[in-house]
Amino acid sequence: MPTIHSFFESVVSGKNPFTLGTVGVSLMLFNLLQDPETNLSLPDLAIHIPKGIEKHVWMYDVYRKKDNDTYYTTGYDKHLAPVTASEKTFSESVDAMYKYVKQFDMNDVYYRPKFDFVSKEYSTSLLNRLDYCVRNKLFDLPFEL
Repeated sequence: MPTIHSFFESVVSGKNPFTLGTVGVSLMLFNLLQDPETNLSLPDLAIHIPKGIEKHVWMYDVYRKKDNDTYYTTGYDKHLAPVTASEKTFSESVDAMYKYVKQFDMNDVYYRPKFDFVSKEYSTSLLNRLDYCVRNKLFDLPFEL
């Protein structure tokens, strides 16, 4: 979606805001830099988000200094940002998302590694849970896994 406004405008007018045939994925980034005494996230940690990936990074509890175009943590939460991507296939979407994640620049950020995100090695993996739901007709996916 070009803006959050256009998303809600579509919903209110009864139109599907999404383009069918597009697969969207997201991944949560966590801030691991914590104050050992309070267990709260450290404030004022610099985050660099390169131009071109801003629309794929949904920051929580940050502020931005316009003079150096850098974001900083506020120290309120371990949740840092979901990173999103959408492409024509699941595989293309995951590849794009991890490309954006690798460009996100901050010390001690944790996120689920790509091999785990696409794993089918354990029963509760994301892909196995999706497959279970499709096989048991809980819902259909408009794309192949």
